[in-house]
Amino acid sequence: MGEVYLAEQESIGRYVAIKTLRSDKQNNSNSNKLLHEARITGRLEHPHIVPVHSLGVDKSGFPLYVMKRVEGVSWKQAIKLPALLPKQFRVENDPLSAHLEIFERVCSAVHFAHTRGILHLDIKPSNVMLGSHGEVLLVDWGIAVSMRDEDRGDVPLVMDLTSPCGTPGYMAPEMAALQHDEIGPATDIYQLAASLHYALVRTSRNQGSDLYDLLRRCVQGGPYSYPETVHPDLASILNRATARAPDARQESADALRAEIARFRTQREARELLALARASLRDFRAFLDGSHEDEGAIVAIYKLYGELRFAIRRALAINPEDRSGEEMFVQTLALMFGFEIERENLSAARAIHRELKDFSARGVSVRLGKLTELEAAIEQRTRQLEEYEEMKQDLDINLSRGKRALVIAALALTWGVIAGASRLLWTFELIEYNLTNIIAVKTFNTLIGLSFVAIAPKLMQLNRVNKQMLGILSLALISGLFVRSVFLWNDLPVHLSLATETLAYLVCILTMAIFVAPVLGLGALFFVVSIIGVLALPERAWEVMIACNMTGLLTIGIIWGKTQSSSSSTATAKDGTAVLGFDNLLYISLESKRVPEPDQQKVRRLGIGLAIFLRIALLLILVKAIGYFQEPFWNLELTGILEWHMTGHAVIVLGGGLFILHTAVKEISHMLSIEHLEEGGHEDSQRSVGVAVAWILVMNLVFSFDSILSAIAIAKDKIWIMVVAIIVSGIAMIALADTVANFLKKNRLYEVLGLFILFLVGVMLLSEGGHLAHIKAFGHEIHKMQMSTFYFAIVCLVLVDIAQGRYQKKLDLERAGVRKKKQKDRIENVEKDTEEEKS
Repeated sequence: MGEVYLAEQESIGRYVAIKTLRSDKQNNSNSNKLLHEARITGRLEHPHIVPVHSLGVDKSGFPLYVMKRVEGVSWKQAIKLPALLPKQFRVENDPLSAHLEIFERVCSAVHFAHTRGILHLDIKPSNVMLGSHGEVLLVDWGIAVSMRDEDRGDVPLVMDLTSPCGTPGYMAPEMAALQHDEIGPATDIYQLAASLHYALVRTSRNQGSDLYDLLRRCVQGGPYSYPETVHPDLASILNRATARAPDARQESADALRAEIARFRTQREARELLALARASLRDFRAFLDGSHEDEGAIVAIYKLYGELRFAIRRALAINPEDRSGEEMFVQTLALMFGFEIERENLSAARAIHRELKDFSARGVSVRLGKLTELEAAIEQRTRQLEEYEEMKQDLDINLSRGKRALVIAALALTWGVIAGASRLLWTFELIEYNLTNIIAVKTFNTLIGLSFVAIAPKLMQLNRVNKQMLGILSLALISGLFVRSVFLWNDLPVHLSLATETLAYLVCILTMAIFVAPVLGLGALFFVVSIIGVLALPERAWEVMIACNMTGLLTIGIIWGKTQSSSSSTATAKDGTAVLGFDNLLYISLESKRVPEPDQQKVRRLGIGLAIFLRIALLLILVKAIGYFQEPFWNLELTGILEWHMTGHAVIVLGGGLFILHTAVKEISHMLSIEHLEEGGHEDSQRSVGVAVAWILVMNLVFSFDSILSAIAIAKDKIWIMVVAIIVSGIAMIALADTVANFLKKNRLYEVLGLFILFLVGVMLLSEGGHLAHIKAFGHEIHKMQMSTFYFAIVCLVLVDIAQGRYQKKLDLERAGVRKKKQKDRIENVEKDTEEEKS
């Protein structure tokens, strides 16, 4: 009937649309229809109804009206080709969201018209315009009618309809049957739903083989069977809106809009729950897997956070959704079990409180029990407290200043009394006899013991300080005992003083092994004292007083400057240089202390120096072997202690003691609290020069015994031994990198090496005792047989292999038990969920 032109309104300077009659439709009847359309559209001032600017006549006297120019496409075009949707409505992979939003705006326009008494009667997607700026406009009000009698003569009324009007595919049954008394707002509601129907399935709501069949089916009515792509809730809303009876439809267009809006909101909640359901499967999979990897734990907490957010957002949108509550409870229950397994008590308690809240709201929840975890945490807390007590008990720094003061005071007092007594004897102020010597020693011992008795009042007592006081007491009593025995048996005074100092040395070395390795430095003065007393018997008193007092003061100073327990590991780390019982193992271990690029160079240089050193010692010692085989210190306490000490014996005994000390200290360090707290210790790095020097010194010390033994076996075949040393050196160079790499990858074999090292120390002590012909209470020390030594090593290796395999078996069993518990926990949660649903 009409046609629309684009025009420019020059007075305002804008483009407008002008609707007028086509030239072939220009008559009075059509003129009235165009006027009615203009008046109705002009009355409806609404954001989603095209505004009318003015009404007039053309040059032929026929009516026209001016309205807003709309640039865009029809909704029907956008349904057929989603790319035509204005950008304001485009949602990636979700055109339904755009169509629902457009539909709500059209409903708003129709409801507004109903409040003004106007029915559109021709609502369809092609009569909805979508502007390029997001406008939604319901157009073509040409067959609209009024429901109010006061509009008679101005616009057509419902009762003026003489035949069905509108588009058959969207026509309501009462319009098809032209039942005037039933035509009303419900008629437009039917057409609204039919328009959304087209957007969903791309076909008209009313179908038929021809127009008559279409109208017949329309009048009969009935629900539409929507495909699975249309959500049942949305299908239910549309079938209600297109019900046969008008009063069975929604009470208003706004009520229809509200139902669609509620569906949109719930659709967002359903999508969130669908995503959460998929994430919940991944969450279960992660919980069912291993939790040793830090990445897996991070993924679990990340998924848990995403699940909480998605489900809580869905519940905020739709609080009545029981499936969302059930899923949230499942998530909490799974995370609760995970936190229980990790012994994270605070997190488990927080989740437990949330589960209780859901239970209080009537949601079926299987509340987990915190009793076992709380008991375990309480036990762990007690263990931590015990650990802290043990740590303090082993703290070498506790009262270090006062401890050093006690030792220094003891050293000075002891030295002053001993020195004063010596002066009195020298100037013959008192008689130098057995009674006075023992009396002075007894007085000195009592003074020392009084210091020990007073010490607990001056400093805090822990295991370290108790051991120190106990060993000091033992040293004082031992010194008195040794001096008394020697003098009562009328033995030389210098031998008595040397043996007494040896007793002190043993006590100090014991303290160094079991308390603090740094104390071994003070022991050097006591070694010097023994050598000096034996070398200068006429100055035995002066040498012993000076060296022993200096040694005690040194111990006090060193111990007083100890800053941390790391010093207790320093000597252990330095001692690692001799962990190997042959040069190859030792050099491989020592080379690990330099920067990695220099390690191979240090190994080869160290082995080269070892070859040179052994050959040099061989050529030197072959001429001087006699000096090492002849006894230089004979001691005979018949029935108690006897020895005939040689240079060879001293070297072997010294090496054995040093190796034994190193092994015991390293084992002690591995079992100490500091070792657990540090998580193991890495060797401190050294420069290449220092490492090579250390290798040189240690090879010098431990080459003596092998060279002396070799000379004793084949002293006439020196060239054979030189060749053997060179050949073995070349073999060591070839194997050095392999051994070093093996130790780097298999640190546990260093533990095995420590126990083998302990056996080496025992073997050397037995050999040194045999060389010195040491007899204790009539029993001579015999050399350990090599067969016994190797048998013990084989036993250690076999035990280590069995222990390693058994540990792997236990680890696999624990992993299996842990995985089974996780699986059972997840199955219990799923079972509870099924019970709640049923």
